[in-house]
Amino acid sequence: MIALHRALDLHHVLHLGTNGDGGAHVAALFYLRLPGEGMEGARLAWISTRDVLHSRHLLLDPRAAASISASTPAIGAIEGIQLRGQAGIAEDQAAIRAAYIARFPESAAWIESSPAHVFWVLRPSWARLIETVEGRPARTEW
Repeated sequence: MIALHRALDLHHVLHLGTNGDGGAHVAALFYLRLPGEGMEGARLAWISTRDVLHSRHLLLDPRAAASISASTPAIGAIEGIQLRGQAGIAEDQAAIRAAYIARFPESAAWIESSPAHVFWVLRPSWARLIETVEGRPARTEW
């Protein structure tokens, strides 16, 4: 699980998959990994308004999936993370806001000036880490 936490800390953008009226949707979002042990330490927070499509989907159906990876043209060097779980509006908005601004300081001004934005959390129930080991992909699941 430590390998998963380290991999999540290396990246900044997740691709969040939701489903609802009009079908499936994917949104690219800057995220923060929340502290914790085990799968609790794989929880990811992001900021969005309630009226964007992925948020509207989650308000109706909290099931979500996410993918995180570095971009590489080398097929043999693919590495990434896949997650599935439940997502919703975070309970501790103030603590997550402080941690998010610490990770992304340039976001402070617009977060403070936009009360319509709230923090959301993905709580994974399943995760897969794909790493390249000796030129071949190695998968670990939790």
